[in-house]
Order: sequence, then C-alpha cells, then structure tokens
Amino acid sequence: MSGRVGVPGVASPASKRPCLRPTVSRGPSLALSLEVRTLLHQNRHALCCSAVDVQSGLKLAIKAFRRPKVFGDTEEWTTDQILRERRVAMELGHHRMVVPCVSSFQTWRAVCLVFEWQPHGDLFELLAQKGALTEPTARFYGACVLEALAHAHATGWCHRDLKPENVLLGSDGYAKLTDWGAACGVLERQRLPTYASTASYMSPEALRGNNDGVAQDWWAFGILLFECLLADSPFDEAGPPECFQSLPLPAPPALPRPEARALLLGLCDPQAERRLGSAAAGGVEALRAHAWWDGLDFGALVRGELPPPPLPGASGSPVPCRPAGGLALGAPPPPVRRPSQVLPLPPPPLDKPMSPSRSAQKLTELEEGAGLACFGPHVELHIPWL
Repeated sequence: MSGRVGVPGVASPASKRPCLRPTVSRGPSLALSLEVRTLLHQNRHALCCSAVDVQSGLKLAIKAFRRPKVFGDTEEWTTDQILRERRVAMELGHHRMVVPCVSSFQTWRAVCLVFEWQPHGDLFELLAQKGALTEPTARFYGACVLEALAHAHATGWCHRDLKPENVLLGSDGYAKLTDWGAACGVLERQRLPTYASTASYMSPEALRGNNDGVAQDWWAFGILLFECLLADSPFDEAGPPECFQSLPLPAPPALPRPEARALLLGLCDPQAERRLGSAAAGGVEALRAHAWWDGLDFGALVRGELPPPPLPGASGSPVPCRPAGGLALGAPPPPVRRPSQVLPLPPPPLDKPMSPSRSAQKLTELEEGAGLACFGPHVELHIPWL
C-alpha cells in the first residue's frame, strides 16, 4: 500500500457509502469511505481482508478481531493483546521494515486495525512459488527482518511470532514485519498461550515455558533463514525437541558457504544465553558483524538505498493468496445494501431482544473498561466473513 491517512475528517456530503473516520494522527486530515474487497486470511480470533477507499482509490488492509472473542468470559487475554497489538503497531510503524498501522475503528461485530497495503504477498507465498531463495535474495530479506527485530527490541518490544507468513513484501521490494498480536515487553516473561505462536518456530526454552522474548525472536529468525535458504523446515509442526543438541542442518552442498552454516547454528543455539543476537553473545551488533553479511551496508538498507531483489511476477502482480479455512480467496464478497446514514449507529437488529450483557449500554461500558474506546467510534462497515 502507498500513502498514509490520519486524523478525523469530514466525509463529502455527496458520498453514499459508509465512512470510516480515522482516529490516528498520521499525515493530512482525511476521511475514508471503505469498501471491503477480498478475504486474505482468517483464524479463530481474527481475519484480514483488503479494502479500498472509494474516494481516493487507496488500497488498504484491515485486520478485524471478532467482538465475541473480545468480550467472551474466557478471552480476557485476547482483549489485552488487541490493545497491545494496536499500541505496538503504531509505535513501530514509522520504521521502513515494519508494516505501518494507519488507523483503527470498530463496528458492532469487530474492532479493526487498518494497515498500509503490501502488494506482493508474504515470504511464505514467495517460498511456495519459487522454492529456495538465492543467497543474495535471502540475505536482503533476512537483513530487513533483522533490522525490524532490532528496532522492536530497541523500542522495548519482542515479536514472539516470527515466521514467513508475518513477513510481507512491500511495493518498494523491501520485507516488512507485521502481526504483533503475540508481542510483549523485552523485560516481561509472560508465557504464550498455545494458540498465540507457531510451535515449529518456538525456541526450546519457550516450549518449556521459559519465555525470554528477545532470545526467542533470534531463534525464530534462524529458522526463517533456514527456510529461505533450503525451502524446508528443520522441524515438524510439533517444534524442536526440548533438549536437542544442535540444529539438524543438511550436509553440503545444500549450504555451500560455511558462513551460512555458522550463522544458522549461532542463531539456533539451544542455550539462549549463547544464542547469536542475545545480549550475552554481543547483541545485535555481533549479529550484523557476522561474516555471512559481508558487503551488506545495513545503514543504506534502512535508508532504502539498496536495490531490492526482483519483485514476484514479471508485471509486479501479487503472489496468489493461499487457501484459508477452505474458503475461495480472492473472490469478491456478496453484494451488500449499504445505508447512507453513517454515524451514529444504532445497535444491530436481532431476532430476539438483546440480553443485558450485550445491550448497547453494556457494550459501551465494556469498551471503556477494557480500553477499546481508543479504537474510535462505531462505523457501519460490513465485513461479510465475520
């Protein structure tokens, strides 16, 4: 996606479409009239879809968290993580290697984050399409992820869910990190719920419940580089054995350069304090100084001065989306009757009276108590997959 939107604005009186009023101060004042287009991905807690501002033609991505999960009796952790994801995404989004969160809003069914559109898919799709990457390409994308993690750690956050699906390819050809739903502070030791991360990227200490976020990020970074270079995972979905001794690397010539082998073994050291990138092992500066990166100017990379690898598709078309939940992705949503009145909105009509716990008054109280008022006012935007 290109362009950023910001503080609340006023929609054109001629507009007959639902208007989203951004609450984030990022750039010139602008109101958005969003039209949902395609489903990109979904899981049990949230979904991602594409949308277009019909006034400007600007393409955006929406991450929508289902409201029943937000206010369910056993989902308090999810509410906290939604608030944290919004905070982290907005704090880190000014960095070139992080997908910017440009706004947030809520509907009667969901609370939503709005991100800049990244038109060339994610690293998972690139590996599925092309197989193993060349070393120069893997070095470039790996360096982008390294800088994103270094920036997050310096700002006080750990990602804790690094995997190829969370590395997007932007219009500038640079890799950008997204999905901060599992993030925590660098000094926290909060254990991840079982659904919050992917076992095959979790470090041995994280699988044992000793959740040191910074060290876990560098472990996952090593697994990601392994997959970029070999188009395969060293472990199955159960993750690594809790007490394994060494990363199961294939014999040469699968990794012809000894520097690549040394880097992967250093990042995936089973002892967190010896792991490359950790403070005890010299921190991120020691990682940048590794011989595998020789000749790569990290300063020029952060400034956007290095030419990226060729983008997927000869015409720059996006990589096809992978199926999610058996749904046909890329198909437009069914036609929806869109009311002209936008704000304020009444509670959604129900076939039976709304219970007290789900009344509009109670919903407002819950939002204020949980801090969700920061997402802005309710708008009427129909997301058909919720």
